Amino acid sequence: MPRVRVAVTGDEWCNRAEVIEGIRANAGAEELILEVNTEGPSLYALGIIDAVMPELAAAGIDIQNVFVDQWHNPVEQIPFRRYRDVGLSHFFWMSDRYRFTQLDPVPQDYVFGLFLGRLTAARSVILWQTCQEFATDTLVSVMRNSYRVNTYDAEIQDWLDVAQQAALKEWLALNPIASLTNHEIRDQYRPEHNTNADLARHYNRFAIEIACETYCAGDAFFPTEKTIRPIALGKPFLLYGPRHFLKYLRDLGFRTWHDVWDESYDALAGSERWQAMQATMKQIIKDKLFDDSQTDKLCKMNQQCLAQLITKHEPL
Repeated sequence: MPRVRVAVTGDEWCNRAEVIEGIRANAGAEELILEVNTEGPSLYALGIIDAVMPELAAAGIDIQNVFVDQWHNPVEQIPFRRYRDVGLSHFFWMSDRYRFTQLDPVPQDYVFGLFLGRLTAARSVILWQTCQEFATDTLVSVMRNSYRVNTYDAEIQDWLDVAQQAALKEWLALNPIASLTNHEIRDQYRPEHNTNADLARHYNRFAIEIACETYCAGDAFFPTEKTIRPIALGKPFLLYGPRHFLKYLRDLGFRTWHDVWDESYDALAGSERWQAMQATMKQIIKDKLFDDSQTDKLCKMNQQCLAQLITKHEPL
């Protein structure tokens, strides 16, 4: 069965021309597999479905015989068939590299921890506004050689007006945020490095993590180390991601903190989600909710749930 590779990086489809060429090269094929390389984006939000449907029709390939493989998004409904069961993302098993890390007994000086790798438009705004609004309450780290976002692209216009875009661009140019671990982006993909274990050494310095997921557009659910890490290391978190991400975590058996603070932001996406998250952050600080003993209980339950999921499921 012929396969066509679909390359994505975050919420961006990177090889549109290659995919279209691959479909045309297999015109008349009885079956075809679109292979998404173990990623979990929304195929609608990235424009993949809308682009390939007319190409498949022109190539005479029945969409009932088109499969998607290595696509770890269990929630989006698409017109193609899944080649195999989704299973859990590989990031669950990768947590074995750091989830048993002994945390350093350092004083808890911060309410929040915000740790970023590649700087997308959304993450750049989140970083900037966190450093403005919650500077004294947040431990921040950005990996070295993070990509610098084009602050005038289409996505950033949904977040900031022209004057704010200019201010963000100027702020980013100053590169004020260092890496706590001195790791750079590519270290995540080098087996000799254990970037999450090194970051775990700082986890006792804050109470709640602000996690920013990889796939945030459309209907998507693909927990990466950004979500798994605070679960594995016993931290509560606020989650910037696609709508209903926390609900889907609960569907897996994890507990979230809606009985402690406001999680209504989970019904939102994009800049609206982040604005609602900031309101929750202010609530947490004002009411000192980071001292709630219930959060520790929920975190321990989540660690147990993670261990059970890893034991129960085999990676694809």
